[in-house]
Amino acid sequence: MTIERYTATQCAKALPLIAGEAIQADKQKGQARENEGHAEARMIAGFSDDTAATLEWVLEIKGNDNVVHHHAPQAGIANWHTRENQPAMRNSEGAISKTAQGAYKRQFQHAYFNLVNPVEAVWTMAKRAVGVAVAIREEGMTASVVNGKLVLEGGTSPKAQAMREADSLAKLRKACGLTASGAIKGDASRGTSEGEGEGEGATPSATRPATPSELTAATLQLCKDALTGDAALCNVALENLQAIAKLVTSKAKDNVAAFTLDD
Repeated sequence: MTIERYTATQCAKALPLIAGEAIQADKQKGQARENEGHAEARMIAGFSDDTAATLEWVLEIKGNDNVVHHHAPQAGIANWHTRENQPAMRNSEGAISKTAQGAYKRQFQHAYFNLVNPVEAVWTMAKRAVGVAVAIREEGMTASVVNGKLVLEGGTSPKAQAMREADSLAKLRKACGLTASGAIKGDASRGTSEGEGEGEGATPSATRPATPSELTAATLQLCKDALTGDAALCNVALENLQAIAKLVTSKAKDNVAAFTLDD
């Protein structure tokens, strides 16, 4: 290693050169920010496409014994904002599990980016990109990239209009109802990285009512875990699940339309 020493006198004489280096470094930062914006725009467009948005992959969570305790197929990015509400993403005390979050973080990046080990810079960008992509798909919009800029088309709601008119990714996230990091505003329980959100041992926050899709996803996972023995449910929970099963099997045939998916 070469050690270079500069006296104050030498530095004083070189101030014009140092200024030039500072200007060049600032330009490089600006170019880096521009490159990052282009990459994020393309990532958003990529996640909003059916190919990536519906990609099937598997989340496996191992315990301290290195045995897989949870094996759950994932439907692309559809449950990105709901996975923490699933029992598998919470510990025995009901708080969000850092272990489960870490597993999601690693396996998501492997599935989408073919990364053997997670990269924080990629994960940070992905969190922002997926949140926007989910909003794009929910509004029935399409995304493309023109000259490095994200271009949105379609959508008829005021939200869609605000998203189309956003002239920066930061403003687009705001129009989507997201924070700067890509989380849904006002929901502190949605940590998407190890150490984020409430963490293990914390009390889950309830900042908004759960949506029907979140409630049914959690109920479905409870059923799966109960059947496989991965979850020990109390009698009241079991009675509720049994009542749901009985109701659906006995009444669904009389009201087929209620359980018919929209085209």
